[in-house]
Amino acid sequence: MENTTELLEYLNRTVPCYAGMIYNDNGMWKGTNPLVNTLPLFIIQLTIVILVTRLFLLVFKPLQQPRFIAEVFGGMLLGPSGLGRFDIFTNELFPVGSFLVLDPMAHFALIHYAFLLGLEMDLPTIRCTGQKALTVAIAGFILPLAMGSGLFFLFGAHTDSKVGFMFWASALTVTGSSVLPHLLETLKILHTETGKTALSSSLINDICSWVLLALSISVSGKMGATHWSMLSTAAFLLFCIYYLRPSLSWLIHRKPEGHPHSEFHLCCFLAIGVGLCGVLTDACGTHPVIGAFMFGMSMPKGEVESSIADRVEGFVSGILMPVFFAAVGHRVDVYGIANGLPWAMVGLVVVLACLAKVLSTVFAGYLCGMKCKEALTLGVVMNTKSLLALLILEVGIQQKALTTQTYTVMVVAVLVMTMIVTPIILATQRESSFVMYKRRTIQKSRPKEDLRVLACVHGQHNLPAIINLLEALNATRDSRIHVFALQLIELIGRASAIRVVQQSSKTLSRNLGNPETDQIVATLENYMRRNDFVSVHQLLVRSAYSTMDEEICSIAEEKRAAFIILPFHKRQGIVWAPS
Repeated sequence: MENTTELLEYLNRTVPCYAGMIYNDNGMWKGTNPLVNTLPLFIIQLTIVILVTRLFLLVFKPLQQPRFIAEVFGGMLLGPSGLGRFDIFTNELFPVGSFLVLDPMAHFALIHYAFLLGLEMDLPTIRCTGQKALTVAIAGFILPLAMGSGLFFLFGAHTDSKVGFMFWASALTVTGSSVLPHLLETLKILHTETGKTALSSSLINDICSWVLLALSISVSGKMGATHWSMLSTAAFLLFCIYYLRPSLSWLIHRKPEGHPHSEFHLCCFLAIGVGLCGVLTDACGTHPVIGAFMFGMSMPKGEVESSIADRVEGFVSGILMPVFFAAVGHRVDVYGIANGLPWAMVGLVVVLACLAKVLSTVFAGYLCGMKCKEALTLGVVMNTKSLLALLILEVGIQQKALTTQTYTVMVVAVLVMTMIVTPIILATQRESSFVMYKRRTIQKSRPKEDLRVLACVHGQHNLPAIINLLEALNATRDSRIHVFALQLIELIGRASAIRVVQQSSKTLSRNLGNPETDQIVATLENYMRRNDFVSVHQLLVRSAYSTMDEEICSIAEEKRAAFIILPFHKRQGIVWAPS
């Protein structure tokens, strides 16, 4: 009986028709439409999608929105929410049969994008996360998890799938760690306490979202194989941690220093690694994006990792990902979002989805001692989503855990909650009340007034001159000196520039892999012990050379420094050329 039912379902299924030829051998002289063939149609589709997404990027640029917002709107314009409602457009340029090529290419793009996300994930930074950021991350994960599950059963109670709530919950727990640094820098809050807390918390939230995504895929599969899928995926994760990562580090360091790796070998290595890891996790019962993400996280941080990212990111973001946005746009149907339900219900679900992470983060920030306005800013910023949320929803609809309606509702919610971040922050943000120091020079300093000095340290050889200059300032009981010793280290890799206030020299040096920090800290501590009226605060910044001047100015404003000490040094290999 079961075989008969399966046979009837197989015979009654809808099969899209498509051209069997890849291209036309006689061209237009044969009198046939060249767009009925697979390759010319795909090239035209790719060209249209790239042009439309670039047009929307120009439109959204003055609005200071994340890039993926404009690209999703570009995809929606080509789908049933826009031009796809016209039959002549759909039948000629995006026929049903063409998605036999577009869908695999979209997921091929997702796999490589997941690899880039893993490549950017900075696990040492997560180990340095403070208590406040950890509390905010946990609160920003639990309530959206519960809210997403409840909203799915409230809105999608009539759907056949009952595991779709896991994908809704996973999407709501996401905080866009990949887009957050640029957004915070645009809003000029990257170097504030709120910005630092948001960056650290977003990394933890995204790691939890990936774990929840892998669990959701396993649960949405065939019943009876869920536990095997979870166990095999966990075993693969342990393999990546204890075997793959050390092996990759050994292979990379076999190359003598000063001899760059061949681009050909890097590309082959990337294709093989991403492909094999994707196939293995797919065989385990999860999804190829999980394997690609794990492979990206397994890559040792350094010049090779940065070189791979620089070569891959442009191709993935500029060529492959527009195909994914076209696929997203053709699955989103704004006109059918209600589908028999009152529009008030749809609006309520979207509003509650937008408020879930905001409320939980504001509450956690307030408990951690933040002011109400800072906690509100943190909550709004933490509600920023990224392509990871769309990736989760895409996997959910492919797993048939989401319908077109539930998929569309959550995509709209992701767009709304991300788009409102910039206007809210700009509307509530007032100009920083930094104290001006135009007349607070050393000569015109008032009696019994503390002097705040920012001393930039390039290396240990700068310390004797800096200490001699500080001693010449003659700190007294009534006029103390507060020194902020800032060590600037070149940022290598794809990790975001993160400032660390040093608590323990051994811990900091071990986490950041910079032994010279120990010697600098020990020298400054000895100087502080010999001077009762001088307090030294050690700061460390990882930043690119091109932005170090901005880092220094930002920290000087934040610490209200009246005096900045900049060391002079020569760049290696160039005589008498200051860096």
